[in-house]
Order: sequence, then C-alpha cells, then structure tokens
Amino acid sequence: MSVPKPRKTLFETDLAERSHLDIEGVGVLREDDKGNVYRWVKNLTPSAMPINTWCSYPAADFSASSALALTRVQLNMGPDATGVTLAGVVIASAGLGVSSVSCFGWIQVRGFNSGAGFLIASATAIGIGDALYPASASASATLLTVAGSPPDKGKYAIALKVRASGSECGVSMAMPVRIYCL
Repeated sequence: MSVPKPRKTLFETDLAERSHLDIEGVGVLREDDKGNVYRWVKNLTPSAMPINTWCSYPAADFSASSALALTRVQLNMGPDATGVTLAGVVIASAGLGVSSVSCFGWIQVRGFNSGAGFLIASATAIGIGDALYPASASASATLLTVAGSPPDKGKYAIALKVRASGSECGVSMAMPVRIYCL
C-alpha cells in the first residue's frame, strides 16, 4: 500500500502573480474552489509568455530526467513528432517573464478557461467537444488543430465554442476551452 503524497495548501503567491524566485516549488499543483488545477512552473525561453498563451514542456525533460518533467515550460509548440507536449495556459496577469526575470508563475493545467488564446492551424471547422492539440512549430503563438483522438500523452484541450470552416484560419483568437493537461 502506498502512502499518499502530502498536498501543499498554503501558498506565498496569488494565481495571477509571478516571481523571479522559485518560492512555491516548481511542479507544485494548486486547486481552486471551482476544481481548476494550476502548476507552478519556470519559463525556459528568452521570450516572455503573455497571459492566456499556451505553453509546452520540453521534450528533453521527459527523456533525459524525470526530475525535470512537468516543471519547466517553453513558448514554442510542435507536433507530437517532435516530442513537444502541451503544458497548459499562462494565467499570471503580467504573463511569465523571460528566463531569469520573473520567470516563475502559474499555468492552468485542468479545468475551464474562458479566454485561452491561440491561432487556428487549419481551415477545418471546430465544433463544441472537438479535441485541440499542437499542430506545428511556432516561436510566437500556439497553433492548435482538431485531433481525431486525444494526442500523445493525453494532454489537450476541448473546444467549447463553434468556429466556422476557414473563417479564422491563421487569425489569433480567444476561445473558451476545457483544459486536460494534468
């Protein structure tokens, strides 16, 4: 019989805050009263990540060291072939700063998000309930596309709004989604 891990219940930061120090402990999970789950992470990239931006876990963290898995995030996305895994949505009000300056903060990894921003990668219509996942590499924005089935490692989002075929392809938009990246 395994003993459950203790769960942290007191936090130094608000969900909208960020820090240049790892004051919460990278990888720590936090749940709000609505059942949404957040993870304290470090931004590895030299670019800031604005609020409501999707981020990913570096492939190397999963293959080289399990101690780093689920603790560090990057802005660039890519298809499953590159090993990039969807991490969640940045929720810090000022976003996550560049690596070394205010680079620690909270990302949402599960639950409802009313304004997750992204670009649509294809002209395919999106319906309520469609699974969305990274479609192609991008250094500045997340490209999501409709998945036939949940992608590798089971980290994806579910669309909660209809988008007509071709109407917003390549256009940055905010869309309500249900996040499954825990």
